[in-house]
Amino acid sequence: MDDRSETSEPSAGVTSSSTRSVPVPTNSVDPIGAQAPLHLNVPVAAQLRSATATHTAAAVAAALAPTSISKPPRPLKYGYAADQVATGASQSMKNIKFADVLVQLAQRGQFRISALLARVSTKTYPEQHFVVSCLELADFEGIENEKVRNDTALLRQAKRDTDKVELDNIARSIVTACQLQLILMVPKNTTRKLEPTITGMGKRVKDYKKRIRAAQKSKLKLSEIKIISLEKLERLEKA
Repeated sequence: MDDRSETSEPSAGVTSSSTRSVPVPTNSVDPIGAQAPLHLNVPVAAQLRSATATHTAAAVAAALAPTSISKPPRPLKYGYAADQVATGASQSMKNIKFADVLVQLAQRGQFRISALLARVSTKTYPEQHFVVSCLELADFEGIENEKVRNDTALLRQAKRDTDKVELDNIARSIVTACQLQLILMVPKNTTRKLEPTITGMGKRVKDYKKRIRAAQKSKLKLSEIKIISLEKLERLEKA
């Protein structure tokens, strides 16, 4: 039988769909992406349209189906930086209490790493110099003040699941002692009360260090100046 009979025009009176040709655009694409022939038999064309429709529906369904179950974001914990990201607050320590920072550092176990509070990492906080200044004051106060020294030891033993109320009381006790020391070291020159915040206490510590540097006639940076007692400072100033 001549192969050309499948693509030739049907003879008169013949209506079989198996021999009728249907023109197909030259840019038609079969289900696997190959170029479609110029003419296809009707049954073959019907199969192609059905497969293409099925392929398209499956693709649309796959595109619309969720790829995974969305989960709520994990809450940020421990650290002033995390609080700032969560709340969108400004990067300032002006209203952050020194006691709160002590509790945060204790819960993260950072006080167990170093012998001095001021040597722990404070990179998660803005205005790190004020944070370090406050911690230096707490270290200094712990040298002579046994209560502060014992409270500091308790902070070193703290864990994330340690009762926060207990930690708050310990931290406030340390801060109160530091405040009293600052009032003696740096007499207020304004009527403004010394606030137990990182910025408020940190600024006074820096002022006291400037006074020490001047008395020592030192060229060191303030961060390198060690806190000394008021008695020693006054002796230096009189020398």
